[in-house]
This record gives sequence, structure tokens and C-alpha cells, in this order.
Amino acid sequence: RVTQLAEKAGRVMGRLRLPLMRRHRRDEMRRVSWDQALTHVADEIQKAQITRGRRSVGWLDLGRLDMESAYVFSKLFKGFLGSNNTDVIGDEGAAAQLYTKAFGADGSPACFDDIEHAQVILLADIDLASTHPVLFERIIEHRLASPHCRLVVIDSKRTKTAVRADAYVPAAPGETATVLQLVAKRLLAQGRFDARFVRRQSEGFTDYRVQLESMDESVMLGRCGVHPGRIDEIVEFVGDGSRLLSFTRGTDRSGVSESLPQEVGAALVNLQLQLGQIGHGGCGLFVLDENELPFDPATVGVGAEHLPGHRGVRSASQRLWLEQTWGVLEGSIPSEPGLSAEQMLAAAGQRELSVLWLAGEAADDDLVNEPSFLEALDAVDFVVLQTSDVNSPLAQHADVLLPTARWLETDGTTVNAERRVLRSHRLLDPPGEAKPDWWIAARTAQFMGFDGFHYGQAGDVWNELVGLTADTVCDYSGLHSDRLDDEPMHWPCPHRHHPGLARRYASGRFLTPTGRARFLPMSTGAGPAAS
Repeated sequence: RVTQLAEKAGRVMGRLRLPLMRRHRRDEMRRVSWDQALTHVADEIQKAQITRGRRSVGWLDLGRLDMESAYVFSKLFKGFLGSNNTDVIGDEGAAAQLYTKAFGADGSPACFDDIEHAQVILLADIDLASTHPVLFERIIEHRLASPHCRLVVIDSKRTKTAVRADAYVPAAPGETATVLQLVAKRLLAQGRFDARFVRRQSEGFTDYRVQLESMDESVMLGRCGVHPGRIDEIVEFVGDGSRLLSFTRGTDRSGVSESLPQEVGAALVNLQLQLGQIGHGGCGLFVLDENELPFDPATVGVGAEHLPGHRGVRSASQRLWLEQTWGVLEGSIPSEPGLSAEQMLAAAGQRELSVLWLAGEAADDDLVNEPSFLEALDAVDFVVLQTSDVNSPLAQHADVLLPTARWLETDGTTVNAERRVLRSHRLLDPPGEAKPDWWIAARTAQFMGFDGFHYGQAGDVWNELVGLTADTVCDYSGLHSDRLDDEPMHWPCPHRHHPGLARRYASGRFLTPTGRARFLPMSTGAGPAAS
């Protein structure tokens, strides 16, 4: 009896197996065909846009979508529905923002192979042993194989990572950036900086130097609660020309201050630039978000201001190029940014959003269980949820449930923190009638009468996406689907015969307008120097 009921509702082992929908929230979900479910979704979206305007619909990625799926949603909403309301739940984009400010483009300048070439590995405010254990073990293996390599950890907590360090600096909470500024200040006072790199390949050093020299060292030491000997120890490690590789996090785990990760990241960028430790083997910087996205939002066009290929909705020429490429009328893509995830939920709570489409599997269960999130869903007229989990806490707030295939049940492409593009292949059959996320979005677009969504397989989507990145700062155009079948590859990769660029900026030229890396402004909380 229980098995029969579970089969009837499309539930086996916690998996959603069949499309379910209801006409009113008070009704029970009923089994429907894919055509019925997606026709209903298409009708509700078009009805909402006719009655309340194009911006009345929005799409949110809950997490873990592959690049193909994220791109198809971006294309559908921005190019064909005329709504820039697309975003990722919980994504702060801290890594992308820092890389872009400093180097002119997203993406780490280093690759994970640099671990084996590093002579000093500096971990600032990141418990790598807990958050990225495989990566941390690679560091430890290198440390054991290279006795002269030093592992330095700066953190307010004695974490699993800290206990394995050669030098652990227990900074006061929120003061890791101050410790890094102290190190940079002492290095500068000793004349330890790469004058050639600073002069030829960077900008903003003079302001940076003046700001560092104006800071009162005694005040800084008092704030961070660190013995001066600890600072000297790090100075000796990093100041003798050793290859320096740094890691930090992009999001704040402590709740002390939302600005802390950005301050630490800026301090690390400045330290790397001061020492000229960018673009060479064994050096560089990684900013690792706590929940790593499997795609770059600016590449696939997810985000209120993004269009695929690191284009922006504010650029008339970039909008026009995409409209012509996608075959839609000029002016189809709005010129104003859409609503961010936070803004969409606020608009939903005020009943200013008619349709909200949710896709992906939530990486942060606490976030989607927040009462404010669920209350926002209840205020939306029509909610679509595509998920593999029939027990999702969001399911009871949806009007349509669409079953999705999980990883290993579908072909898909992702990119990791070292810009390595990885293709996963279908090894298992998805249960019941579950479909890939990209297929659901593309099929819905077809029911709306839109051309350009007749993809036969994930590779067709991928090849269209990489074609849009040609001659951009995120050039994937050489990574044709058949090349990724053999092995993962790094971007940028501008043509089919290019091997992929593992380490960036080796030429010494960056992607800023001047071609120089930028020293970043620092927090001034340390106070002026004593007279």
C-alpha cells in the first residue's frame, strides 16, 4: 500500500520521479505529463508578463547547476522573456570581484599545480582542512616532500589547518588583514619589494606605500594581539624571494563583519603584488568561496547585470550583438540590471513578482529554510520548482514540481577554482521521467514558441555557449565539447589547438585598461602613524 502510494505521487527513495502540479495552492499535487506541466508553466509566465510586465518574472539558481543549464535559463529569461531577473542564491561573487578589481578579469592567476612549486604557502582566515580537505592534503604532501617549504596560517581560531602549520599566527577576530598589512609594512621598511614589477606591471603603488607608512605599527599590533616576533617570522619567510602562494576565503564565516573577507583578500593581493609574486610558477592567489559555484556567473550570463561571455546589460553594443546572435528583435534584452536574489525575494514578499522559477539543489539548507524565504514564496502567484528531492522544504510552496536528473545521471560541464573545465558523463539512468535541467528550460522555451532552443544534447548547448566567449576575457571558444571528452582543460583557451592556459599573466600584462595589476585600497582602521 505504501509503495503504491509512493509510486502514485512519483516518490521513490526520496526522489521526485514524475512531473507534479496543482491549479491552486490549497489543492493536492497531481501527476501530469511533461507536456502538460511545461505548457502550464509557459502559459503562466506569458500571462504574468502580459498583465504585469516583463519584469514580473524571475529565476533563481539554488546551487549546483551545470554551465549548460545556467546558460539556457539566462538565454531564455534575458534574451526571449526580456527579464534580467536572474541570480544565484547565496552567491556573493567575492572571488570574481576581487580578481577583477586587481587583475582586470575573473579567475585565479594561479593553478593547483603551483602548490608543488611553492616555497611559502600562506593561508589567511581559511580552514582549508575542513572546507577543501583534498586540496589541503595536497599541500601537506608537498610540505612533507619539500622540507624547505613553509606553511603559514593566520586565523583567529586554532583550526585543523592551524595545527598543521609551521607558523600559526592567532590574530584577534577580524584582524587578519591587519596582520598582513603589518607584514607588508615591515617588508617595505626593509626595502623588500619587487621594484621592477612594481614599476612596469602595477599601478597604485605610491598611494599604497603612503598609506602603509602612515599606519601606526603599535596601534596595529595592539589591535591584532600578535607578538612582534610572529610578524618578523612571516617577514623572513616571504621576504627572501621565496615563491609565495596564498589562499583565503571569499565569504565571511564568522559573522564579525561582512567586509572582512574583502579586506583580507585585498591585503593578500597587495602583498603578492608588492613582492612581484604573480604570473610565475609556485606563486599567486586563490580566493575560495565557501560554497564554490560550478560555473562563473559572468560567463554563463547569470546575475542581474551579466550577459553571457562576461558581457553586461548596460552596454548597448553588447546587448545588440547578443540579440543578433540569438535571433531576437533589437531591444529584447533590457538595458537596466534586473533584481538580485535578495531583491527578488523582497519584491516577492511585497507581491511585486508574479512568477518565480527555482532550479538546482540548495547548497545551504539553512538559507532555504529561513521563514522569510518561505514567506516570500507564498506571496508569489506562481512558483516553479525543479528538483530531484521530493522532500525539499520548498516543495510544499510550489505550484509545479519538475523532476531533475542528478550528477552522473546526465552530461554536464562545470568549472572549478583553478579555471579547470570538467565534463561529467552520464553513468546512470535517472529515475522515472527525470530530465536534465537544461532540457526543462529549453523545452519550456519551445512551448512558448521561441526558436533557438532545439538542442539534441548537452554538447550542443555547450558549443553554443563557448562560441559566445570568443575574444573575451573568459575565452572558452577552443574548448569544444569533443575536446573535454578526453580530459579537463583550463580556460582561457582561444582556439581548438590551444592547450588551455593553466597559469595567467606570465607575460606580465594584465587585463585592466592599462595592462597593469592594481594595488587595492586598504582599511584605514589601523590609524595614522605616531609623530
